[in-house]
Amino acid sequence: MFRSLSPLLLLGAAGLLGCCLADIPGDVITSLPGWRGPLPTKQYSGYIDISDTKHMHYWFVQSGSKPESDPVVLWLNGGPGCSSLDGYFNEQGPLHFNRQTADELPLPQLVYNNYTWANITNMIFLEAPVGVGFSYSDNPNVDYNTDDNQTALDNYHFLVEFFKNFPEYKDHDFYVAGESYAGIYVPTLVDTIRVMNQQTSDKINLKGFMVGNGCVGNMVGGCGEQTSLKIHVDFYHFHALFPDALYEDMLKECGDFMDPMASVWL
Repeated sequence: MFRSLSPLLLLGAAGLLGCCLADIPGDVITSLPGWRGPLPTKQYSGYIDISDTKHMHYWFVQSGSKPESDPVVLWLNGGPGCSSLDGYFNEQGPLHFNRQTADELPLPQLVYNNYTWANITNMIFLEAPVGVGFSYSDNPNVDYNTDDNQTALDNYHFLVEFFKNFPEYKDHDFYVAGESYAGIYVPTLVDTIRVMNQQTSDKINLKGFMVGNGCVGNMVGGCGEQTSLKIHVDFYHFHALFPDALYEDMLKECGDFMDPMASVWL
């Protein structure tokens, strides 16, 4: 299922807004406010429907190197509830806001990010779960009540539909990447892909995954205010930042303090 919205853009304090309905060729972004001239590489913005009610927004950027053979990377920001367009405009995406002119010009201006991952990868920025960013549901009372397992399944169905609509990328090496609460999103999606690759004909050519500053769950690394301090203690110890004897003393004397449900974020 596929329904597109392109270019889905309005740059400003609130972010981005949509434009016109079209088919896949109509998803091609031909211009952006705040950017002069042609885009660095071919880019798409649109919706992929994963059910009768769930419509997931993506932004796809072709590699600036060898798009016909470079890997495909799915990027997920965390939150939970953070738009992955934050990754596009503030982290590893190809275009960033020009902060030097932010106070001087009436509209935001864009500059090229020389360090974008899109120099060597085909990047998919997905706004997930449904209800985040421009991804939406026709039945919000039901679909916005989600959990990590449902999010992983929805993201998997998005990928299946994405590769049906962009079949030239289906056999490329594929990676899942993200940060923060994507420490939950990424491995659960990877495991879903692993299981579904064994059960269906819609194979995804998964090669690996990457997580930065990831939330890994309260009982191990913690999220937000319920963080286990032990993960930090273990990290420092395993990297030889303090000796074994001190490590044992800390576990003995501070065990309760390092309990995940009794500690705070460092």
